[in-house]
Amino acid sequence: TTLHACSDLWACGARVTSVQALVTVPQAAAALQEEWLYQCLAGVRSVLDPLGAQLIGGHTLEARDGAGLSLALTVQGPVRLQNPWAKGPLQPGDALLLSRPLGSGVLLAAAMAGAADPDQLDHLLAGLQQSQALLPELLAAHGGRVCTDITGFGLLGHLGEMLGPGVAVELDPAAIPAHAGALDLLEQGFASTLAPSNAAALALLEPSGPIRLTGVASAPSLQLLIDPQTCGPLLAALPEAAAQEALAELRSSGFPEAAVIGRVQAC
Repeated sequence: TTLHACSDLWACGARVTSVQALVTVPQAAAALQEEWLYQCLAGVRSVLDPLGAQLIGGHTLEARDGAGLSLALTVQGPVRLQNPWAKGPLQPGDALLLSRPLGSGVLLAAAMAGAADPDQLDHLLAGLQQSQALLPELLAAHGGRVCTDITGFGLLGHLGEMLGPGVAVELDPAAIPAHAGALDLLEQGFASTLAPSNAAALALLEPSGPIRLTGVASAPSLQLLIDPQTCGPLLAALPEAAAQEALAELRSSGFPEAAVIGRVQAC
């Protein structure tokens, strides 16, 4: 949850300096509530401490009528770049770099249905708990200027927000990395509850649309494009001439499945 919240700042080229937490604990014995609160805030601190960020306060509530534990965070921090990154608009000559795989939505949906492979789920959770805090400086050093994080709207939905007038994106479906097991689960018909509403973004791929696939995409690969992500990757635009060097540095910095997934052209 903390990494997911921090990614909004990282996608703006900012660093995280402070967080406030709103924690709701279920109705229970006081000692059990205290333990839940302690463990929840310890999880938050496990992300913030390596960043030198502070948990500066917040509020606690008690849930009634069977409601469960919940956590909401307000995350603050300054932009460390000369200018904050925007979501767009993309420009001709940009390359699109994705920091890590997609598919968390369908894997977590399958887990709730008892159908996810335990090893694949462990691999997913290990990936989602990797901090992306180093990415703003790394991408900026290679000319990155436009960025977003891929979360609830899926890759296509968030990429659509980056588009500007007079540009088209060539997207390579074969280059888009997927978490282990995600494509198999999509082929079996598993999907996150948000995926049906995200399907409207598939209209961006119509013949007259602004996003063109450079190869044939299978049905599961198309569904991967609209899979909503928890703690998803960053999607950054940077000059095409710098893309391969940036990709190599990203992979050597602990993101081995990062990929250049598309390019921007004038239309």
